[in-house]
Amino acid sequence: MISAKRVSRLSILAAALATIMLLWGCGGSESTEVEPTPTIADPPTVPAATLVPTLEPEDLSEAEGGYEGVTYVVSEGTEATFTVEEQLARLPLPNDAVMRTTELSGEVHLDGRPSVVSIDLQSLASDQPFRDSYVRTQMFGEHPTATFTVPDIGPVPEGLTAEEGIVTEVSGSLEIRGATFPLEFEIEARDDGDLLFVLGRTTFTWDQLNIPRPTARSVVSIEDDVHVEILLYLSPEDS
Repeated sequence: MISAKRVSRLSILAAALATIMLLWGCGGSESTEVEPTPTIADPPTVPAATLVPTLEPEDLSEAEGGYEGVTYVVSEGTEATFTVEEQLARLPLPNDAVMRTTELSGEVHLDGRPSVVSIDLQSLASDQPFRDSYVRTQMFGEHPTATFTVPDIGPVPEGLTAEEGIVTEVSGSLEIRGATFPLEFEIEARDDGDLLFVLGRTTFTWDQLNIPRPTARSVVSIEDDVHVEILLYLSPEDS
């Protein structure tokens, strides 16, 4: 039977051991605070300015497509290219006949007003002087200008001011050689604020525009399809 005196000694020993274990667990150093674990109920505070960018009035107008009353004028850098495959007598394989000009003029509107772009056909040039002379005199000698008119481009698709721009189609009429024909262009366009860039592509046949197919002793054959690519650099001006 354990005496009361022995129980008292055991109690003192147990208390001493508990004190030693407590000091050992704390490393004998200063205590460290444990930061509470963040929860969904306590999200970090973010300044409102970083959530919604501040737009200046002119930026807001462009972002919302504010094109009312703005006239885009054909500017430097604009170019038209016409490409048709031909077979020349002096070459064993077909090749592309390419004619270019930078002599374009006109205005483009995105607010419902008509858009008109004209091309000086007398300025078309290639790598062959004989071809250039034929085009300027035989094909377009009496009608030196071609004009493409779009009565209304229609609503501007979203994304015109974005980096990738937009892809769409426009329909209009082409006046060439004293006659007018319907014509449709596939369009890629982007508005960077300082310039509106428009790349238009279409294909027509000689019969479609009632243009006699070019002939010459040096030419064996010319394909039906004529591929057109027009790159417009358009400067905005207030009307």
